[in-house]
Amino acid sequence: MSSVFSLLDEKLQKELGKRSWQPTPIQDSVIPQIIAGGDRLLIAPTGSGKTLSAILPVINRCLVEQWEPLSILYITPLRALNRDVDRRLQEIGESVGLRVGLRHGDTTQSERAKQVRKPPDILITTPETF
Repeated sequence: MSSVFSLLDEKLQKELGKRSWQPTPIQDSVIPQIIAGGDRLLIAPTGSGKTLSAILPVINRCLVEQWEPLSILYITPLRALNRDVDRRLQEIGESVGLRVGLRHGDTTQSERAKQVRKPPDILITTPETF
């Protein structure tokens, strides 16, 4: 396991290792800084690992501090990106015991009501939802 991933909670380390994921250069650079409490603006090409660079330290803190749902709000500018992020976070979230929800303009009323009754740990949404 790479040293940058070794900074994360044991559950996350295990899941990343199972998938044989290796950190990208941006992840090597910013994950330690975000874990240390720093704010970062990530600018990098598509597919470079920005999403995990930003969210892994937050998921880590959620696990370590045992946050209650709704703990993490992830806002994407576009529905298409929303769905891509959802696929990635579902994969990681479920494996470490966190529920991930998706909400946008097309989310049904029944799904919205379900999210209110039993909030996910992580909610992925778009600005249009507000």
